[in-house]
Amino acid sequence: MAPTTRNTQRVHEQPNSNQPRQGSMDDVANVHPLNEPETGTEEIAASKKKRSRARGPTFMCKVWGQRDDDRIKVLFNDKGQPIFNHSTLSHFLGTLARNGKYAPLHYISWHKMPVVYKNDMLALVLQKFDISLGHKKLIFKSISKKWRNWKATVKRTNFDPDLSIEEQIHSPPDRVQADQWKELVMFWLGDGKKISDKNKSSRADQTLIYKMGKTPLAVVRDTEAKKLSHEPSRVHMFLTCLTKNGDVSNEELGKKIEEMRELSNQVPEGELDSTGPNDVFAKVMGKEKSGSVRMYGLGVCPSDVWGEMPSNGTSYRQSMEWKTELDKTNKKLEELINLYSQSGANGVNPSNIPVTSPNQQQHVGSSTSTGRVKVGDFAYFNSVVNPTEIVGKGRITSLDSSKELGGEELGANWCEIDVQLPIKWNEHLMRPYGGLKTVGDAIGTPIAWPISLRKMMMAALLNEWDHMEGAS
Repeated sequence: MAPTTRNTQRVHEQPNSNQPRQGSMDDVANVHPLNEPETGTEEIAASKKKRSRARGPTFMCKVWGQRDDDRIKVLFNDKGQPIFNHSTLSHFLGTLARNGKYAPLHYISWHKMPVVYKNDMLALVLQKFDISLGHKKLIFKSISKKWRNWKATVKRTNFDPDLSIEEQIHSPPDRVQADQWKELVMFWLGDGKKISDKNKSSRADQTLIYKMGKTPLAVVRDTEAKKLSHEPSRVHMFLTCLTKNGDVSNEELGKKIEEMRELSNQVPEGELDSTGPNDVFAKVMGKEKSGSVRMYGLGVCPSDVWGEMPSNGTSYRQSMEWKTELDKTNKKLEELINLYSQSGANGVNPSNIPVTSPNQQQHVGSSTSTGRVKVGDFAYFNSVVNPTEIVGKGRITSLDSSKELGGEELGANWCEIDVQLPIKWNEHLMRPYGGLKTVGDAIGTPIAWPISLRKMMMAALLNEWDHMEGAS
């Protein structure tokens, strides 16, 4: 989520002790009064007696001790949010956020932490999990949220404002380094006190509390979409995530629900309350703040949901995902070619190896006839100078010859491609427009390209390779 105007990243930050724990991979709590719990942080009991009976801290020893070549696969939804092995990833990020070696606790805010620490944490995450570099932004947002919550927990359970600096610095908490603890105490007794009091007051005003435990919004949305057979509206998500068994926890929540139901009844019969800047949820809860969409979770921007073009962060993530996919494809192709060559060198007739012929490949996925091209297909597009050279990858967004792009109609035998992954960045566009001159300039932007110079992904060849791997 975007930073808020309440200085929530300051060293003093701490949730109200009378409220349930907040957080997870969704930073909704810092922008709007709609929260998810922080996955990977300790459960803090309401009293000292109960606290001694709470479970111990999460260390994720199995992940820390796994081999580098045994990375954990994490699956993401179309918004770039983890939905499979999300809990393992989230808990591991929590161990990083609470480790003073990787994430020193004494910096006033996450933004003040030197980039060298952040890069070390990112490298470690990529070493343990099979995810692309394009998810860097989500990883940092999640760690920063957990880091701030950990700092709040340390303050709540160990800091005493009535004691002097000298009395406190000599007994640092077990999991906080002594030098970092000293700087924290000095800040909390100094400049941080006034800001902390202000944030406590703001936190106490929150009345809408997330009820889905440690399950992040992305997973809840995915589950509800399967139940409904369509994307759930934000009103549906609101009712699902903020009520428990239909019970309304407070008067403010009841009023919001009643308003939403009245407006939902006005939606024409047979139509859905599609998510947008003026949907029923927005009419009741108000406009979105920059950089976030309520009821979607961490890392989702308005332009990702209802904008014509995805945000820069999403475009970067998608391009890195395609680059990772292309690297894997090239590696498999290289292994297949080597296997094919070795078979011939060893006296084995290469024709006995079930590799799809070029003509068969073209028939399966690379036909240049317009009848086999569909809007929404992903395709590589080739250079006009050297038609055998792939210069980029993208999604076909239009085959309408009358559609205008850059003030010019596409025309027959041309298609509109939204560039996802530039491969040859300096390749000149065949139809430059709006300051876009090269493929690299056009990332995340539609361009016009001849249909004859595009080809679909080589699915047939890879399928044969997977078949051969399974038989071996």
